[in-house]
Amino acid sequence: MGKIYLSWVIHNHQPDGNFPWVIDYAYDRSYKPFLELLEKTGLKAAIHNSGTLWEYFEDKAPEYVSKLKTLVDSGQVELLGGTIYEAILSMIPDADKHSQLWLLKQYIEHKFETPVNGAWVTERVWEPHFPKFYQEAGYQYVFLDDYHFALAGELPPFHGYYLTEDQGYQLFVFPINKDLRYLIPWHSPKEVLRYLEKLAKDRDVYLVYGDDGEKFGLWPGTYSVCYEDGYLESLISELSEAGVEFVLPSEIIEQTNQTGLVYLPTGTYPEMSEWALEPEALRQYETVASTLDERDRIWIHAGFWRQFLKRHPETRWMYGRMVWMSRYLNSLALRHPRKNKALQELYRAQANDVFWHGVFGGLFLSHLRRNVYKRLIRAKVTADGRKSSYVEVQDFDMDGQEEVLFATPLYHAYVDLEQGLIRELDLLSCEDNLMDVLDPDGTIHGLFRDLWNGSPVRYSNQNFNAKSMRAYFKSESAGISKELVFDRDAVSCVYRFKHSGTLQVELPLNLWDPRAFLLVGTRECALGEEHTEKGVSSVSLEVGRVQVLAECQCDGQVDVKPIFIEHSSEHGTEATYQGTLVTIQLAASEGREVKFVVRTVEGEVGQ
Repeated sequence: MGKIYLSWVIHNHQPDGNFPWVIDYAYDRSYKPFLELLEKTGLKAAIHNSGTLWEYFEDKAPEYVSKLKTLVDSGQVELLGGTIYEAILSMIPDADKHSQLWLLKQYIEHKFETPVNGAWVTERVWEPHFPKFYQEAGYQYVFLDDYHFALAGELPPFHGYYLTEDQGYQLFVFPINKDLRYLIPWHSPKEVLRYLEKLAKDRDVYLVYGDDGEKFGLWPGTYSVCYEDGYLESLISELSEAGVEFVLPSEIIEQTNQTGLVYLPTGTYPEMSEWALEPEALRQYETVASTLDERDRIWIHAGFWRQFLKRHPETRWMYGRMVWMSRYLNSLALRHPRKNKALQELYRAQANDVFWHGVFGGLFLSHLRRNVYKRLIRAKVTADGRKSSYVEVQDFDMDGQEEVLFATPLYHAYVDLEQGLIRELDLLSCEDNLMDVLDPDGTIHGLFRDLWNGSPVRYSNQNFNAKSMRAYFKSESAGISKELVFDRDAVSCVYRFKHSGTLQVELPLNLWDPRAFLLVGTRECALGEEHTEKGVSSVSLEVGRVQVLAECQCDGQVDVKPIFIEHSSEHGTEATYQGTLVTIQLAASEGREVKFVVRTVEGEVGQ
């Protein structure tokens, strides 16, 4: 039997904007005990920590940094780079790719005084043109699933490392062994050893086991298995006694030649490619896959990661806002005094977690969506300050239809012309988008979204006046015309009716806490509970130091309806809060005019 060389590669990450207590818990249950395991056992490992975690360790757990530096200095641990805030290269503009990759490499090399030659590929999402960006940022090798190799038509077993290139930009690629990911820590050390010995039956083998660090302690049930029951120590001991040599990826490159040349297609890990599919496409894929055994499944491919960018309108909107912000900031002069600080906020907004969802991922975690908007708002204000009022026309979500931004020193309002609604309303002082409400059926909600006799109103005639900060809409079929007026501290909407009927006007709200209250008339109503109030003409709420007051010239019925989404996670099925729809319903009659005003008042709350 040949010699077995095994490289452990561990990836640790927490999303930018995640709850502090979540990261504290992850540190206590996963990151800290795994580091202590390395100290105790001497296991060699390559470790990747995202920029968010490095910031956490520096601030909250400096002992982690100190201990890790000792292991790096001794040659036991190799540190890996990647995009600093875990951006997926596929979804960020080329202008940001180099900085995302270089910033993390620079931080580690400066902090730990060690070269960083390897990079973790975020969610292992790969496209064939990526070698250029990794090489230009100073990286020599990356890690991808053996599934990527199978998609290229390569035949297993996959071992060692391979050379790929694009336009002459070369990069080494280590295949991550899928079977080991499924064996550890669910199968006994003896079973893991038997699997390795099978691969080394006729020759020496260099293998990579790459996995999420959270799998060791944070995933349900794994803390007791890995640490209290001693699984990891037993595994390391069993393999070491059998002659398995633990090596770093850099040592594999030093000790052996490349296995071969490979050209890898677009891909990600198998589970992610399935999550990217639309429900009906997934059903058909699973029908086909169920007819194949595990060996033959490598010949079928599920979805393309970029499909997530069209799966839900909220994903598309955040993605488009991020791309346009990148174009704007990168167009600023190099001497712009706040350009680099604004770009740092943009890079945080590019964190991948919120742009997809499977068992992991965070599209349905509204606090992560909130963080994206916060970073984008902060990037814009950092670069420009609070400009006087202006209007900008762009296709912000890149769907072929232009939207209009009406900006004042206090707020930014993004108007969907087709629906005559405000898609995003950013309060600049508290850096929040109040309109971030996600509906599971894909409906786009917004301020002044209208329903006439129960049906959504589509406006066929739209125009705006940049000088007077007004937008005009008309629906011939419903007999409604409306005018939006953007004053310094308020948005007004005036409706005029040709026919009698029932008008429902939406005020979607997300304060990211279903326990928060708003005042409907004089009654306090929790955003997470359904309410109906009749004879009401005002709704108000507080956001940090900003008070938001919505008033109508006449009394109507106000309905408060929270939206919760049930979705899968590593903890099973969860129901998470997505925002609240506040609907004001009133009777309209021919020739009548109704005015709504949404006003913001700064500095009145919490003083």
